[in-house]
Amino acid sequence: MMSKPASDSEKRIINSSLLNPTAYNIPMIVKFGEGLNVAKMYNLLTLYFEQFDIFRTSYRIASDIERWITAEVPTIEICSQSKFEPQAMLDAHLISVEDKELVKIVLCKVADETNDYLFVNVHHALLDGLSINLFLQDVIAAYLSDEPLAFQCSSVEEHTDSNINSQRNTVDFGEYEGFKSRLLNKQSEHVNYRSETVKLGSMVKHKYTDFSLCLTAFAISVAGWLNHNSVYLAYPYLGRNQTNFRALGNFVQLVPFHKRFDTQNYSSVEQLTAEVQQQIFKDLTTSSHYDAVRYRESMKCMNIFRDIIFDYKSGSLIETTLSHEHAITLHEIETYRDEKYGLHFSIYKQLNELHITMIYSEYSSEDMEQLLSIFSRNVHALYADTEIGLDQMLRLKDETKTDGDNASPNVILREDNYEVIYKEVSGMVCTLLNEQTVHAEESFFDLGMDSTLLVKFKKRIREQFKVNLKISDFFNHYTSEMLTHKILERL
Repeated sequence: MMSKPASDSEKRIINSSLLNPTAYNIPMIVKFGEGLNVAKMYNLLTLYFEQFDIFRTSYRIASDIERWITAEVPTIEICSQSKFEPQAMLDAHLISVEDKELVKIVLCKVADETNDYLFVNVHHALLDGLSINLFLQDVIAAYLSDEPLAFQCSSVEEHTDSNINSQRNTVDFGEYEGFKSRLLNKQSEHVNYRSETVKLGSMVKHKYTDFSLCLTAFAISVAGWLNHNSVYLAYPYLGRNQTNFRALGNFVQLVPFHKRFDTQNYSSVEQLTAEVQQQIFKDLTTSSHYDAVRYRESMKCMNIFRDIIFDYKSGSLIETTLSHEHAITLHEIETYRDEKYGLHFSIYKQLNELHITMIYSEYSSEDMEQLLSIFSRNVHALYADTEIGLDQMLRLKDETKTDGDNASPNVILREDNYEVIYKEVSGMVCTLLNEQTVHAEESFFDLGMDSTLLVKFKKRIREQFKVNLKISDFFNHYTSEMLTHKILERL
């Protein structure tokens, strides 16, 4: 057994994982339409695990974080079932970053089906989705051949934060606060998963990449959804050495993305799309690694990675068909537990269909339905006619503020609006508790506020002031006076 200090990239993922033990699991299922030779696959996977240290890596978390590599290979389970249930399989094989094994493998024979399955779950501290897919491609190729293929795997040490060679422009985060305030207004306490398919018909655009078209359509959709013309997102970038795509390791980083939608500066959406594509190509061609230091300095006062992640996939990156001849296909588990982002909007394009998966831990289903509807409309418009005017797609309401103002349509909110807010808060308490008056220092709970009324109170505060308080905030600020100060603080 040997140990080394964890890289900065690993530490960021591990620290985030400690807040949510089941986040950063990357589960995938390989379906074998002609059945599975369990013994052959078991031996093949064992060889790979013995050959590559990454599969035998775990982390010791104390005052510092260390990476440990053992001689013992991960356990490979073999099971027989009458019916294969993906979600039940995942629930039984979730990984915490503190586990000794960060790879879970199950070879499953299914009695009542012609299909057999290989279940793979890997913690993101070890690998990213693309690396897992490349690994599975080689495993299947070796499985279908007489001898295992040589898998080129470079050292993880080559791809840490010390390797920075970027010429990207620093993203301007000057308008982030206005965007973030509107995003907060949308937040709820739900965790949901949603899958949808958008058919593009026979429309094909060759001038711009699908990634550029979808990212442009999604950014405009978020602007319309929030009624705000400055949008901040992040999207995954393959921050690996471009000459060694077959390397195993955690190399995908998130790149901040910002656009201010000024209809005076964009005569058409095509101009905007061209600008977005130019930015993406610059990311892909001017650097082999993500400029973490530059962005880290720019984002000290923000939380862009917790907000919205736009994740575009295609057959050129993640192959879902591993063998046409033998009917071997790859499936991501769409309902796996992943709450590391507020909204993870993932698109997988196949032919003329966009398969969309949304994982949203801080927004309501109604809001996501609205965003999905706006995106569907905009992506169709963009594929059909890139000459369409930006104002036609954006459809911002007249009350949109361009200076980051987060004013509620019901109350003009300023720091000197204590009396206005206090009157609204005390009025809500009187209505809920059927009281004539409530003194500034009277506790809601002494007056009879129970859990049912508290949920209604929280909802009314959010609707009136566009502030999403936690239930604990009401217990800590249990008078009209204290809660008014809390609302002002959040505003």
